[in-house]
Amino acid sequence: MEFDAGLTFTSHTRRVAKNSAWRLSCVRRISHLLDAKGVEVLYKAQVRPLMEYSPLAWSSCSPSYLATLDRVQRRAQRLVNDKRPHHAPDYFQPLQERRDVAGLCVMHKALNLHTPHLAAIKIPRPPPAPSLRPCRPTQTGARDCALLQDKAPPTFLLTPLRLSVEPVSSPNRPPPPRLATRL
Repeated sequence: MEFDAGLTFTSHTRRVAKNSAWRLSCVRRISHLLDAKGVEVLYKAQVRPLMEYSPLAWSSCSPSYLATLDRVQRRAQRLVNDKRPHHAPDYFQPLQERRDVAGLCVMHKALNLHTPHLAAIKIPRPPPAPSLRPCRPTQTGARDCALLQDKAPPTFLLTPLRLSVEPVSSPNRPPPPRLATRL
């Protein structure tokens, strides 16, 4: 990928489109020797990889730049369809769809497969948000909200019975009554 002075992809996109069109013209010049499948295989092997290289960089490119690459693919599509019988036109997968899938594959590898060469693009996961204790008024009238340091479960997961039970280790509270049970 190359940028111009304005940090745009203009020169790079033009160069890739020009190289892709040149390779497609080479395929077109020998297409009289091939059937439709042969032309399609040559396009997919020689031309399309140029337009798909580095999918994460192409994802930030403007649609007008990507349209120049789509025009090259449409010319290849016409070349293949001209070789086929009229009742069986072929369909190429859009380049944008292929770039999206390739970008998702790269992100999956970076996040889940622990590949060291992709570690630079991995965004670290944020730490879990601490939960707050209920606010209590202090003697000065201000409300004191302290953070819990232990990993308490969220309050929406607690049942009403657990909310009414207080911990045994509270210094200001008497121990809970013991229940008599018979075995």
